[in-house]
Amino acid sequence: MQRLFIAAASLALALAFAAASKAALAQSAAATPTPAPSASPNLPVGVAHETFVVGDYLANPRVYNEASSGNSGLTSYQARFAAEFKVQDMPFMVAFDQIGYAYTHFASTLGACPRPGCVVQIDGTDEYIHQSVERDTDVQGAVGFRIAFPRIYAVAAYLGRSSSFNYPVVNGLGLGFQKLPDEERALSVYFSALYFPDLEGKFTVNNLTTGTTTIYTLTEHVVHYNLGVTVSPFKKAPAFLDLGLVGDNVKAGSADPSSGSHFAGYAGVGLYSK
Repeated sequence: MQRLFIAAASLALALAFAAASKAALAQSAAATPTPAPSASPNLPVGVAHETFVVGDYLANPRVYNEASSGNSGLTSYQARFAAEFKVQDMPFMVAFDQIGYAYTHFASTLGACPRPGCVVQIDGTDEYIHQSVERDTDVQGAVGFRIAFPRIYAVAAYLGRSSSFNYPVVNGLGLGFQKLPDEERALSVYFSALYFPDLEGKFTVNNLTTGTTTIYTLTEHVVHYNLGVTVSPFKKAPAFLDLGLVGDNVKAGSADPSSGSHFAGYAGVGLYSK
């Protein structure tokens, strides 16, 4: 957590510096008034506040974890929302993402472990699980402060991760950068890169033989990324096409049976307003 506190303090200092610089510029502008610009129906890129929602189909995601050695995915999805706004004339954004990766856990016929279908549990034991369709789900929220024009933000984010296997939900805070798409343009690039140093969840194991109860704390260290483009073919229609790549890299921490990753290309459609 120390790394997160240091990073958060650095972000707070950067925000304070940006706010001070903006206030100084505002005072300078007030001291030297300039003629009001003529009204224009077409605002420059990045001036108008943007709000959008988009749904994507994940094409053949590849999943590596305790139950999958790179199995190709099944029908999977991604849903995203973001909105820009100002507080005391300072530019902020909020975003919400949800991603569901579906995949097949392969298993042979029932038998003693080790054998195909056995999955390492948090307490270190092997458990046979029948062949099945499983799902990993990420829920992510972020708030950001704009550090570069038009739409590049330094963000503080929350990530919650769950699995259909018998593992606890892990969650925690992270930091990173996010570039929103510029819907004023027919073609726009966007990206996000976030690091979550300490996702954590607790798991209780009851040993029926000994009658003891053990509480495990599972931790993960996650790098999450997203890179895409939007295509707005119709100037008068508030809709766009969405194409990109999304994924993560998961490094196992305490009580985590193995590291892992997710990766997928996606395509979808979205709506925006200004």
